[in-house]
Amino acid sequence: MKKLNLIMSAVLLLASMGANASKAIQVGGMEYEAASGSEATLTDCLDRKGVVDVPSVVVLNGKNYTVTSIGSKAFKSNKKLKKVQLPATVSHIGYKAFYNCKMLSDVNLPEGLTEVDEQALAECPALTSLVLPSTLTKVKDYAFAGNTKLTGIQVADANPAFVAVDGVLFDKQMTKLIAYPSGKPGGEYHVPNGVVMVCPGAFSFAVNLVSVSLPDGVVNLGENAFANCRSLSAVYLPYSITAIADGTFNRCSSLVTIDLPNSITLIGDDAFIGCTHLTSIVLPRGVATVGDDAFSWCDNLSLIVCEGPTPPSIRREAFSDDTKRNAVLRVPPFAFEQYRTAKEWMTFPHIERDRRR
Repeated sequence: MKKLNLIMSAVLLLASMGANASKAIQVGGMEYEAASGSEATLTDCLDRKGVVDVPSVVVLNGKNYTVTSIGSKAFKSNKKLKKVQLPATVSHIGYKAFYNCKMLSDVNLPEGLTEVDEQALAECPALTSLVLPSTLTKVKDYAFAGNTKLTGIQVADANPAFVAVDGVLFDKQMTKLIAYPSGKPGGEYHVPNGVVMVCPGAFSFAVNLVSVSLPDGVVNLGENAFANCRSLSAVYLPYSITAIADGTFNRCSSLVTIDLPNSITLIGDDAFIGCTHLTSIVLPRGVATVGDDAFSWCDNLSLIVCEGPTPPSIRREAFSDDTKRNAVLRVPPFAFEQYRTAKEWMTFPHIERDRRR
């Protein structure tokens, strides 16, 4: 019994120590949490001011702690923040740390920084430039998305993981296109040869992008790759791509038509949702599945051509009710009855045989 009491006391003591270690402490208008050892994370900015100089060391409960991380959502939606000075001790910027800071125009990414988390510096419409230090080795998806005045990204020459070409961020081997600045000038862009992956959200919110071509060899087009590219009207996709991922062309409202290569077998959820000027779409013969809301809110979609002999499976609300009622569905003559009686397609009253076949 005595042994059991000792164990219980030790457990309670450890729990108490853990609670105290993780308790937020306010210092100089900011909130910090002590981590293991002598490191601290800045978790919240309580003093909403225009310029913030993050200290390298803070005193918490009488002990010095080195500030090594900007925590998740620490400055999120701070309406007054214009400039942030980060110390060289910061190695990590957390999820949505500076997300939606509308006035933020100046933030340094210090030597010593190793990781920028998802959406850490996203949707900061006043941010015009970013310089990535030589120590940075991990940039997560959407880290810099939606910064509509960001015209280019720079990378320190000594950085072993990344390189920037014409302001566009790639991995060092230039096989992955990571981030196309949302405010990059010029309407036309050709993805360089050798790229095999366009990362999720890479081109999202690119306000000036009118046309883009991807080289043969690209096999992975990430989710939301071109989401909210409101000026995008021309896209070339190579035959090496087999799927249009979820949200790829979400709200590309200037897209009137797009040629999908015959290699496509899947059109993901929300792939073309909100493409309000899309008037026609041809689903290649290999397409087996059209995802949820893939063509919802495509108000002007009036012609759907299915080339496959077998009706593709279409998921919940793949097409809006208005599209089903009004659009012409054109199918191979020999598969007319299959489409007309297929559960997913029988709700289209205007089914025609494709006389071109």
